[in-house]
Amino acid sequence: MNRILFFLLFFCSAGVLISQPASICPDAPETRDHKYLSRYEGACIIGYDFKEFDAFTLPLGKVVRPGTEFKAEKDLNLEGRLTRIIYAVPENRTPLEVKRNYETALKNAGYEIMYTCSEDGCSNSNYLGLSYLYPLEKRLKTKGTLTQYALGGAAGQQYIAAKGNKDGVEVYISLYIATNNGVVREIKGRTVVLQDVIEVTPMDEGLVNAQAVAKGLAENGKVALYGILFDFGKAEVKEESLPALQEVAAFLKSNPAQKVFIVGHTDNVGQVASNLDLSTRRAEAVVNVLTGRLGVNPAQLSGYGVGPLAPVAANLTDAGRSQNRRVEIVAQ
Repeated sequence: MNRILFFLLFFCSAGVLISQPASICPDAPETRDHKYLSRYEGACIIGYDFKEFDAFTLPLGKVVRPGTEFKAEKDLNLEGRLTRIIYAVPENRTPLEVKRNYETALKNAGYEIMYTCSEDGCSNSNYLGLSYLYPLEKRLKTKGTLTQYALGGAAGQQYIAAKGNKDGVEVYISLYIATNNGVVREIKGRTVVLQDVIEVTPMDEGLVNAQAVAKGLAENGKVALYGILFDFGKAEVKEESLPALQEVAAFLKSNPAQKVFIVGHTDNVGQVASNLDLSTRRAEAVVNVLTGRLGVNPAQLSGYGVGPLAPVAANLTDAGRSQNRRVEIVAQ
């Protein structure tokens, strides 16, 4: 069950010894450490958010602001089981010290460090910080959110992105570490760790195959494809989309009389005109891969984009927006 908890904690006295293994405060109710990564010694959980399946953008480069939006120079779009835990660290532990401990722990556990940065090295300008986009970035725009409280007045920022394989599952870890200088008195001045663990859920190949395409067109006149991926704001089809597109190509080749529209959809983030343009370019890019690379007869398909005009879920949550970002095959 999805849940977001924020527990404002009154910490124990400053006389607690740093070496003491006990937590500095009680954990928030109904929270726990992730099985793939333990907490910094003595830290307590002040926030917890779990989703069985959600989208996540993992920053892998400096923060830039080419226009009105903040973004990372490089990132990785992921989907799967998402667990966010926010820890408050004992007093007098700096973000850098906490980061070094996590780096050691991750390497000892067999994780690969994909990207790391410190303070001004996390951006191309001295006023930008990872807190401007830190995933899931749109939560920062809503007053009073869990992430906003944790990153309030973030200072001394440190960041680690890592990946590994646990129990046969591809696991990515994102750690944003900074001193909280915000308005919440109970955590002000303490180092806070914002930890996201993404367990990538493999695409169920049974959901996207030639038979499923045939059945969907026959019964509903359309089939939604969520295995076709693009980078944020771009229209280039990612290589990991090939398995789904190969199944579509197999169906069309075995049914040469079948004509379809390839329709691109977006969420409602941004301007309608730009989303319409993006969805059209994405649809056309899919058509180009199917006809140019996979040998489908160009007479069988054409691409169109409808942007955010035909949602299948509310655009109020990340999960809903993820469902709306899709490519559909529609029978002509």
